Amino acid sequence: MLLGIGLRSPELLNRNPLFGFDQGRDYLAVRKIVVEKKLTLIGAEVGAGMAGLQYLFHGPYYYYSLVIPFALFGGDPYGGLVLMFAFGVASLFLCFYFVWKSFGFKMALIATLLAGVALSAQSRFMWNSHPSPLFILLVFWSTFKIPQNPRKYFFWACFWAGIIYGFQLAISVALLASLFLFAIFIAKIKKLAIYFLGMAGMVLAYLPFFAFEARHGLMAFKSVGNLFFNLLNRKTSLNFLATFKDHRLSFWFNFRDTFYLSDQWRGWLAIFLLVAIIYYLIKQKRSPEKDFIAFLFILPLVTFLIFIFLNSPVWGHYLVHLHLAYILLFAFLATKTKISVVKVIFFVFLIAMLPLIFKECQKAYADLGDYGGEAKLKGKIEAVDYLYQDAGGEKFNVLVFTPPVYDYAYRYFLTWYGGKKYGYIPGDKKEGLFYLWIEQDSKKPWSYEGWLETVIKEGEILKEEKLPSGFIIQKRYVEKK
Repeated sequence: MLLGIGLRSPELLNRNPLFGFDQGRDYLAVRKIVVEKKLTLIGAEVGAGMAGLQYLFHGPYYYYSLVIPFALFGGDPYGGLVLMFAFGVASLFLCFYFVWKSFGFKMALIATLLAGVALSAQSRFMWNSHPSPLFILLVFWSTFKIPQNPRKYFFWACFWAGIIYGFQLAISVALLASLFLFAIFIAKIKKLAIYFLGMAGMVLAYLPFFAFEARHGLMAFKSVGNLFFNLLNRKTSLNFLATFKDHRLSFWFNFRDTFYLSDQWRGWLAIFLLVAIIYYLIKQKRSPEKDFIAFLFILPLVTFLIFIFLNSPVWGHYLVHLHLAYILLFAFLATKTKISVVKVIFFVFLIAMLPLIFKECQKAYADLGDYGGEAKLKGKIEAVDYLYQDAGGEKFNVLVFTPPVYDYAYRYFLTWYGGKKYGYIPGDKKEGLFYLWIEQDSKKPWSYEGWLETVIKEGEILKEEKLPSGFIIQKRYVEKK
């Protein structure tokens, strides 16, 4: 537990989290809720508009979860980082408690150790997917208890799976599909009323989605419907072979990143884990434990089959639930199997992880002193201070060049930090005194020159300076007409 908390704490201690495109977009949205009193029924667009589906949005729960830290910290993004840390630590405690109460103390120790390392990055910067492990574990715990009380716990499993749509829609859909398949084929629930309760739990969690769809002409339903209609009528080509290959790699990277092993060790672990689970499911008699392990086993398969219809990449944050599924399967076989040689083999795998876990600790310690340059909070604050101080009290405009194109992060810092400290928020026009705030593309450091030659032609260049963070600031002036 202490190891997991320590790995999650570098940015909490140095107060210098990552703050980029996604964080700026989200904090501008939260600012509208808190400052402008404009409530919302949706979160960010799925895949930032690059998921292959139009008009599909995450739910608003992530934005609303940031409201309290936003208000308490006066808009300082550090408040959001505190929230991510709290979610991460709560997930660790829930992981230990759930596994301890359901499977025993030894399995809880191993599961918490692996989760403490594998998911540590989710507490170190703000992102909508990062709170999801807490709710995934609530889904898992409810699923484990379904055989005990199907009416009660199938509702709660579907409800918590639905809540996850407010953080990451892809995870929510995969969990809900797996839950209904689990109820039909594994738990073998026959009462129709229980399925209606599950649907009620899902609908309750998805109420903002249905309200938004009702107000905007069912845009998401039409988008998903068009996807399948075009596939059936061959208006859109889907190369299943190429898609299968790309998605298979994404799922492999997800498995690989769950365990701190070399690639050769990971391959053997994947094979052994698959064989051991299949053997257990074949040989073991029906029990709540077996039902739950079967649920974890089908989860990657169902998730893969759902995503096979997407031409777009399957990003790692779509598959956070699989990290926890693999961890629980590993911890289960390492402690609960009756075959001694299997326990020994998994113990050897666990020992083999220790060197890379130690290196991860070293990296986290080194990150305590990481300045972060252009990517993190301190570098952007330094640039904002430079702009205002160089202007010497004169009003000015700022135009930003950034590789993601959208300058959400920069506009947020100018609005929150600059406006609060200096009492003035600069505009974005090419008139009077204006500055060009340039973030170089690490892969194409010269690319901003094309922006200067085509988009920014106006103004006399007064000076240009490169800040310690790496930002280039160019000062220009255009005579007012």
